[in-house]
Amino acid sequence: MEKIKFFVALWAAKLYLFISKILGKSRDDRAGLLAYRFDKNFLKHLNKPELVVGVTGTNGKSTVSSLVHDIFKLENKKVAYNDWFANNLAGHARLLLDAVNIFNKPRRDVAVLEMDEITLIESMPYADLDYLIITNISRDSIRRNAYPSYIASKIKEALDTSLDTKIIINADDPITTSLDIKNKCIYYSLDKTRDEIVTYNADDFPVCPRCFEKVVYDYQHYRHIGKFHCPNCGFKSKKSDYIGKNINYDNMTFDVVKGKKKTKYNLISPSIFNVFNLLSVIALFKELGMDDKTLNEHISNIKIPISREDNVTCKDKEICLQIAKGQNVSATSTVFEYVSNMKENIELVLILNEVGCVKDKTETITWLYETDFSFLNKPNIKKIVVGSYLGTDYKIAMILAGVDPEKIVLAEDEMDTVNYVTFDDIEKIVILYEVEFITGSKKVRDKIVEKLEKSGE
Repeated sequence: MEKIKFFVALWAAKLYLFISKILGKSRDDRAGLLAYRFDKNFLKHLNKPELVVGVTGTNGKSTVSSLVHDIFKLENKKVAYNDWFANNLAGHARLLLDAVNIFNKPRRDVAVLEMDEITLIESMPYADLDYLIITNISRDSIRRNAYPSYIASKIKEALDTSLDTKIIINADDPITTSLDIKNKCIYYSLDKTRDEIVTYNADDFPVCPRCFEKVVYDYQHYRHIGKFHCPNCGFKSKKSDYIGKNINYDNMTFDVVKGKKKTKYNLISPSIFNVFNLLSVIALFKELGMDDKTLNEHISNIKIPISREDNVTCKDKEICLQIAKGQNVSATSTVFEYVSNMKENIELVLILNEVGCVKDKTETITWLYETDFSFLNKPNIKKIVVGSYLGTDYKIAMILAGVDPEKIVLAEDEMDTVNYVTFDDIEKIVILYEVEFITGSKKVRDKIVEKLEKSGE
């Protein structure tokens, strides 16, 4: 009976998916939802590809998933991958549904699953993961992920259901490394990259999880991510298997040390976030046995997903789209730091509204006042145009961080920002957008390009 129920679910979902593809509406998880209507154990019974890789964490999971997928494609592997980032149980069912035929026989070599950190427990017991990459855990949206310790406990609960899964984990994140993980762990980290100790707010990890004394950082890459130790009980950063060193943003390279061997790899983005993301990807493929030369060649042929970073050039001016993941202090602060390291004269457009950019659905804005706007206090950032109904709060937060108020312009809404963008003495326009405003951000970008093309006529 159980087998019959599964195949009814499989065939119903397959039929739905077939019709959806004909209608051009297959980029959602409704086929997965339908399968679960028929069989609540659908994912358990579904056969999986020979290799299944999962990626979870607060920041970076979409980027890492995409990079992993791209490298497998360069290896000529048939890859099951959800490129619209449906990262819950229904999304995983939809993805793996497409990876089998009507007889439940695998027709893909590899599956790459982006996995939401909160709902990981729903999929992991039945996803048959060979590897799980954990990028980091930090505070996110107040409504959804305000307590990193709770998120960590949910991840630990999920890991305990799949002890055969190998875990690739960020050793510079004390929240994830504080978990009592029974799985085999492969650790990656970055060596100190700055001359001075960074004094970011580390409120996500203020005290030792063992003795509750204040932890001490030898250095911080951003917020609580860095090398740490507890002077009271000895709790400290894990020893890493893969260590990133000697980051050179001018040459776009860095070294990765494994044991006594040091290998130079190409970078894919001048962002500390993406150095960490790339390091996790390198760790995965080295564990899978890929040689350094092949891996570096593949890295040279991949790039950050368009939904994260997208640049166009018009009249010798670069217009950059960059996701900033509003409501997330770490992600937004780090993107501001990324912008602050640009050498060109910049005009910055902020369209970081909350919860789908809908006024009556906004949540607490405390994250905004915890975000480090001081990075924008640079002389080459000539103007900051804010498109948000919370524009006054943005302006206050920036002034408190030392940004010249004369640089700050408040637009009525996201599209209105275009009216305030100017091009004199500007080499680059950077548009920072919220993850739920991808389509809107491209419209803003296109309007700016159109305005630039008409200028000087």
